[in-house]
Amino acid sequence: AEFAGKWIEQIRDPNIQRDSAKRLASSLARRDPESASDWIRNMTTVTTRREAAEVVSEIYAQQNLDAAKLWAESLPKDTMTEAAEGVAKYLARKDPVEAAIWLRGLGNDPDLDGARIRFLQETGKQDPQTALENVSTLSRPKDQERYYRDILNRWHKTDGNAAIAWATQNSDFLPAKALKGILPRPKKKKK
Repeated sequence: AEFAGKWIEQIRDPNIQRDSAKRLASSLARRDPESASDWIRNMTTVTTRREAAEVVSEIYAQQNLDAAKLWAESLPKDTMTEAAEGVAKYLARKDPVEAAIWLRGLGNDPDLDGARIRFLQETGKQDPQTALENVSTLSRPKDQERYYRDILNRWHKTDGNAAIAWATQNSDFLPAKALKGILPRPKKKKK
């Protein structure tokens, strides 16, 4: 892995370098996630390290969740945010509440939005309430509006009463566009 890693970092084309690193990372992580994580930690090309970290972290999480979380947390900030995506994706499927707590514990760096979005995409399907309770952690209001709307609309299709109840209870802080189509429109008074 060390030789292959050095070879990959000598590739001049950034796209080929990233693709090669992701393929090697995936193959190595399936066999030995600890070696893959060590290899990534020693990469000098930040963009390539970030791309490979996301691949390894999801595979690592499937094999040893606690170790994957610790590894992601120990990485330099520029790589931790990407590694968090793989862990968040896996953990959200396994335990959405634990995933939400773990992500919040990583801080409020806007670069963590990728991990938060992975979490929302996974959790919104199986536990929409937990997903909706964490949409506000996204750093951009436009993204918040989109995920409130998308998750509420999906939930409304599968359990309309629960979605309406949640939206009604939380309507004070939800964007108007997110409520459109969920809450009944007030009836106009006749003159």
